[in-house]
Amino acid sequence: MVITEDATVLAHNPVTAVDTDAAAIAAGMVAGLRYITSQYGLGQVTRIDTELQQGGSRRRLIVRPLASGHILLVITSQNPNLGLIDLLLQQVR
Repeated sequence: MVITEDATVLAHNPVTAVDTDAAAIAAGMVAGLRYITSQYGLGQVTRIDTELQQGGSRRRLIVRPLASGHILLVITSQNPNLGLIDLLLQQVR
């Protein structure tokens, strides 16, 4: 999903419903981390990667601020191929 900094959904997977809650949380995560990192002089937020576990499966919630000012939000399938995801994310600017 691609969102703006105020959590407006610009693009999403047409197979799934638009998740405005996830968009709002991702925008808040980026805003909060940007504030903290600027206060402590820690540099820019380039990626937030959270591992989610449920039972025996693992999913990832990946939030990546883009150069355009938009935010990319990825919620993976169960037990994702992280190498492939990383390759694809490197191509998104």
